[in-house]
Amino acid sequence: MLTNFLPAEREAYAIWKSLTSCLLPKLAAEPMLADHRRQATANIIQDLSAAFRKWEVSSSDDSNGEQQAAAQNLAEIVGVAFDVGMRIASQACSFKFERREQQQRRRRADEPGSFVVLPGFNKVVDERGNLIAGPQVLVRPTTYRPRPV
Repeated sequence: MLTNFLPAEREAYAIWKSLTSCLLPKLAAEPMLADHRRQATANIIQDLSAAFRKWEVSSSDDSNGEQQAAAQNLAEIVGVAFDVGMRIASQACSFKFERREQQQRRRRADEPGSFVVLPGFNKVVDERGNLIAGPQVLVRPTTYRPRPV
């Protein structure tokens, strides 16, 4: 990332990130982006619904209502993901996702049948474009291992 940058490049990067942090929130409020966001959300809902349709179980007569509720829930999840992405991108500092759980005794993410359900989130560059000596852990990764049935 910034380790191979010259001092002038690091300074330019810090200025660019500062400008981005000012401009992105205003961009998110633009009507054109809102229209694009609605269309992209509708596409994601359609694609995911089609991908998981064969596992869909309808246990009541109101399956259309259930599908609408599921689509609304998915739209809310996509909206939150968009908001988080915009918030991360509009920060003057830089972050890194961590996909493995770091434990001294064991690494559950490396065990067969385990997977990361929430990636870790670390701050690696401060607001001035300087590398942080040891990444600042904001969220630790969480793994899950289903119990055998």
